[in-house]
Amino acid sequence: MKVYVSVDMEGATGIVHREQLVPGGDDYDRSRALLMGDVNAACEGAFAGGADEVLVNDAHGTMRNLRIEDLHEKAELISGPWTSKPLCQAEGIDDSFGLGFFVGYHARSDTPGGLLAHTWVGKVIHGVLVNGRVVGETGINAATLGSHGVPVGLVTGGSDTVAEARQLLPEALMVEVKRPLGVAAARCRTPAATAPEIRGAAEEAVRRARQRGSFPAFTFPEPVDLRIQWHTWQMTERAARWAGVERTADREVRILEERWLPAVRRAWATVEHVMSEDPELRLR
Repeated sequence: MKVYVSVDMEGATGIVHREQLVPGGDDYDRSRALLMGDVNAACEGAFAGGADEVLVNDAHGTMRNLRIEDLHEKAELISGPWTSKPLCQAEGIDDSFGLGFFVGYHARSDTPGGLLAHTWVGKVIHGVLVNGRVVGETGINAATLGSHGVPVGLVTGGSDTVAEARQLLPEALMVEVKRPLGVAAARCRTPAATAPEIRGAAEEAVRRARQRGSFPAFTFPEPVDLRIQWHTWQMTERAARWAGVERTADREVRILEERWLPAVRRAWATVEHVMSEDPELRLR
């Protein structure tokens, strides 16, 4: 069995503040090590459960956060910026995988008191709706995996992330690594406590997945009505100039597609377009 691991950073063990998330920020290098601890625990568990291959996609910010020299020796890594990833946080997924993990995930942008909560790119996006349902990165990426028939068997992050994920993926295993106290503070468990739990949950998820039907793949009903709400009308104007995008309100655009994968590809390309037109918005 092949296991796909999408890795964000805000939901990793011990991480609570934006300065821990960006190159040059206070504690960024230390935070990379904390994130790698969660990732390697998931990889170790996957292999212990019987995985033949594990592919890790670095899916946070610059998407060059994980040091390959520190990664589990049997895993492989997708590293490189979102400008080269049409599926963004789900880049590299295909029908050959049997199971997906979401490691270090965070809550969606409208979560009250959510720790570092946002959806996709917080500096431009206010919210994302699919068929009228507000969703975050957990839902978006679970549907992308689900379009390939790949279920999500494990989600790690804060208690806010776990609560969101349980609404979408009730059969998946969850590991809560911290409890938010606000947008930039949390009561955190130690790596010594979270790593064994992540490892054990990953192993159990793979063992269950090898028994077909243990985890259902998540999908949205099709055809797809995907709406992106922006912070400003200027961003909305930029988005509405992109092919296949219709402006529906002062700060909202709509993408209509028969299938999920074309919809999410167009949505992410629209975000890239909006970011590229304003140098102040570009990620490093």
